[in-house]
Amino acid sequence: MRTGLLLLSCGLTGLTSVKAEGSKNLTPGTANPVAPVTGPNDRVGFLQHNDGANSNNFLLPAASIDERMYVRMQPGDTLFYGLRRTASGVQNDRLRLQIMDVGATLQTTTLQIDGGTNTNNARLAPAPGVIASYGEAAAGPRLKGFVGGVPTLPATGYSPLYYVNTGLVARDVWVEFAQVNASGVQVFAASNQGKSWYDIWDFTVRNRGEKPGRLYARTWSFTGGSFTAQYSTSFGLYPLIPNPNAVGGYASNESFFVKRVSYSRMTPFGVLLLANEFGASPAPGRTTFQERRRSINANVGYAQYKQFVNDPDPNVYPSTVLPTRPTVTTTCDPVTKITTFTLNVDQAGFGVVFIDGNRDDLYQASSDRILEGTTIIGDNIFTWDGKSDNGTTITSTLINISFSSGVGPVNFPLYDCESANFAGITVRSIRPVGCWRLISCTGMTAILRRVSHRPLTTLMVPATRRTATVGVFLETRTDLLPGATACW
Repeated sequence: MRTGLLLLSCGLTGLTSVKAEGSKNLTPGTANPVAPVTGPNDRVGFLQHNDGANSNNFLLPAASIDERMYVRMQPGDTLFYGLRRTASGVQNDRLRLQIMDVGATLQTTTLQIDGGTNTNNARLAPAPGVIASYGEAAAGPRLKGFVGGVPTLPATGYSPLYYVNTGLVARDVWVEFAQVNASGVQVFAASNQGKSWYDIWDFTVRNRGEKPGRLYARTWSFTGGSFTAQYSTSFGLYPLIPNPNAVGGYASNESFFVKRVSYSRMTPFGVLLLANEFGASPAPGRTTFQERRRSINANVGYAQYKQFVNDPDPNVYPSTVLPTRPTVTTTCDPVTKITTFTLNVDQAGFGVVFIDGNRDDLYQASSDRILEGTTIIGDNIFTWDGKSDNGTTITSTLINISFSSGVGPVNFPLYDCESANFAGITVRSIRPVGCWRLISCTGMTAILRRVSHRPLTTLMVPATRRTATVGVFLETRTDLLPGATACW
């Protein structure tokens, strides 16, 4: 039987914000001594494109809005950027980088292939925009001490390419990667040709100081370089979830929940990392939120939420307001034995009633019942017929009942991730700080564990070629009626 997992815990931030944007955050690569890639390390998890279904059109000129890598730039901001390409096992060519805006190419740079011994022409020739080492990426772009028009400080940094937003309005520019021949014509245009890997990459925004939290994509594609290499222990992304209760709903993007999902020690050869509201795309037999959040033997995830490399800049993406605790009233019909729970909430989202029939604080379908559904602002009705989830009548005269309400659902569908069992998939609340419910429904039966006062929620994902859906929503939780008298 396939089963799912539902954990309840409280999230704490507890993370140190790292400046700059890119591989420095996910795969810093500066540990000494260098650790084997088959165990905990700080290097694995390379940005990639042209890996077929594991990347689709990510980063390519043919990319859709959901496949582009964006940088948010305010007026006067400067984007400094550079990268290093590493051997992917297939032939590469010159790399053209373009900074794009709607209807316009803002900047074009072509990086040449290095000479000498150069496996599959992967290595790029030294030039502005080519980072030589992890140490250079850690130091960041050279910005000062110009000699002959070339920045020289910090001495340990890299010589960057740069683009200045000289306009008077903010813009979300994106970066296109394309391999081109000597004439500048794109080669390897198909998404399954000329696979390219980048072990070092940096896209830093500055304006009188660094502006972390500006680099994002709705779809990211990464590779471990093998089936056994584990992603870096610092590998994680920050999904930005609009609060639908803000004026105007999702479209207005007025205030946000921010979470951090860690893929540390996961082992996919190639993978798409997504975040969305429901998990799987809709289809016949997959229409309700309960059906869409289940894992399935198909590649059916979809991109929706922006995912950042750092905590999104709060000056651009402000935190939302937490919902207050729900108030609950209960009534019992002595004739029908139907119990009615009324949850009153101040933000629309989800409601859950957990009836612990044997009072062991764990879930068993034979003795417990879960009632859940969407909620509106105000009163929401949940009814219980006195039976457990498998239809058994609960005969206990004393039961525990807990109530939860939540907003801001987010799911992380993973297809063919090989294995995530070394450290699991971990989700943490960043801002605003609140409690979390972790949901991964991989079949018709869900498992519920109520675990209080934990800073993290973690799901272990087995090696399987399927979409495993990990989901959470920010919640306020009210535990009521411990030792309540049953309605009979």
